[in-house]
Amino acid sequence: MLTFADLDVSLKDLEAVLAVYECRQFTQASEMLGRPQPSVSLSVRHVESSLHTTLFDRSKRPVELMPESADFLYELRKGMYFVLRGVTHLRTRKRASAAVVEVGHSTYFDEDLLTYLTHSSKTPNVGFSAVYHSSFTPEIVAHVLAGIWDCGFVLNPGDTCGLDATPVMRDPLGIVMTGNHPLTRKRFLHLRDIADEPLIAPVRDRNPAFQSWFLEQCAAAGFAPKIVQEITHPHEAVMLAEQRVGVALATRATAKRAPKASTIFRPFADEQLAIEVQLVMRPGPKPPAMQAFAGIVEKMKERIAHRARTAVRILRMPQSA
Repeated sequence: MLTFADLDVSLKDLEAVLAVYECRQFTQASEMLGRPQPSVSLSVRHVESSLHTTLFDRSKRPVELMPESADFLYELRKGMYFVLRGVTHLRTRKRASAAVVEVGHSTYFDEDLLTYLTHSSKTPNVGFSAVYHSSFTPEIVAHVLAGIWDCGFVLNPGDTCGLDATPVMRDPLGIVMTGNHPLTRKRFLHLRDIADEPLIAPVRDRNPAFQSWFLEQCAAAGFAPKIVQEITHPHEAVMLAEQRVGVALATRATAKRAPKASTIFRPFADEQLAIEVQLVMRPGPKPPAMQAFAGIVEKMKERIAHRARTAVRILRMPQSA
């Protein structure tokens, strides 16, 4: 039987080839794989050396696939698809029999909702146990697709790659700033209000689709944001805003974590400037444990809707003289 050892390549090497083929750039491929660029380049050279051919024309920008390599890349993609499908099916079956649900959630997910989910998952006779993983949207989607996790709470705008997506809630987008900042005099902000402000924003690879969407919204408002700092976790944004590095782009849920005495959150007036939280799962029949977890999420959505209706009633109550 022919093995990878006979070819002097590994699955890691083949993964690097596919990443370069998809991205057409070694730099982007290394970012996607979370590996240093020299490591990705070495993996591609391993495969080329084993096959006695050159897979990519590196003189072009972006790099191009050599014509004689097209059939190899086609078969490689097809083979990796079947490998991943087999691993996904086995993982799913093992967890279904063990009644364990692996759940990914964005670092921007409302902590109160996460607390509700974790407590509800420990209720007697719930029928399953749950493990929660903090991550970011592209990684959550990738883990659910690969069968590593059963489901995940992701942020939209975002690419869900064909997964079943169920809306859970909308989280208003706004700005966190120091309590004495001039913009705190406004109850609601417009995008143009931050045109000249140094902005703290999430790093692009945490959710490329979100950043593209936000930049498009700013362009439609007639300006390009002055991003002075990119962060990987919402806690960093709040901390830097408190230290007057700039104003921080945040959702209402993440702003709740901010120190109340030193920072203030102001939402954008445009209701379209909100982040939709979605629950994503693989298509097809769901095992009993996943069905039970989905039932808890439905109850959580009812709590969110009730909370929103209560807030509206309070706002509409006549003020006493």
